[in-house]
Amino acid sequence: MKPAILDRLRGVQKAGPDKWLAFCPAHPDQKRRSLSVAQTGGKTLLHCFVGCASDAIVAAVRMTLADLFSEPGVPPTPSPQIIATYDYHDERGTLLFQVCRLEPKDFRMRRPDGAGWTWNVKDVRRVVHRLHELAEAERVYLVEGEKDADRLVSLGLRATTSPGGAKGWRRDYAEQIARARRRGDPRSRRARPRLRAAGRGGSSGGWRGGARAHAPGLGRA
Repeated sequence: MKPAILDRLRGVQKAGPDKWLAFCPAHPDQKRRSLSVAQTGGKTLLHCFVGCASDAIVAAVRMTLADLFSEPGVPPTPSPQIIATYDYHDERGTLLFQVCRLEPKDFRMRRPDGAGWTWNVKDVRRVVHRLHELAEAERVYLVEGEKDADRLVSLGLRATTSPGGAKGWRRDYAEQIARARRRGDPRSRRARPRLRAAGRGGSSGGWRGGARAHAPGLGRA
C-alpha cells in the first residue's frame, strides 16, 4: 500500500521502488517536483529539496507527523474525543474540576483556569461527585462512577462517587459527605450519612428500585 499522504499531494510521480516525487505543498512549487516521499518499514519519509520541514509539509495537507508512522493500509489512530464531562463542585456549588470521559476509552481530569481549561488538577481540592447536592441527605448511594451516580439522581435519589472510582477513594470523602448532611442542621452535629453501595460491584446498572438495609457509616460492595 502506498503512503496515505500521496493522495493529498499534487503531481505525484513514481521514482523507484517505494519512492515518489511530488510538488511540495509547504511552498510555491509549480514547475519542479521538490518533494521526495519514501516508504520503509511502515514509516513514510519526507524530504523537501528546498528545505521545508516535515511538520510544515504534513500540516499543509491537514495531517500530522504521527500519520507518517502508521502501518501501510492501517488508518491513523484517531485523536481522543471527549464524549462526556462530569463536574465536581464544592459545598457552595463552585466548580473545582471536571472528569472527562474520552473515546477511545480513557478518563482525564481538568480544572477551569478563567480562560478555558488546564489539563491537570495540581493543588486543586478533591471532592466527591455532587457534593453540593448532598445537604441534609438522609441516605446517600455510593456507586462506582459518575454515570451510575447521575442515573440514580435522575430517579430522585441522592448519589455520589469519587474521582477515579473505588481506586480513588480517600478517607476524607466520607467526612465531606457527613459535613454536607449536617449543613443547616446543628442538631445533627454527630450524625453520619447513611451510605449504601448500590448494585453489585458498586454499580447501579443492576440496581432495581427499593431502598433496603441502609446501615449507618460507609458501606461498599
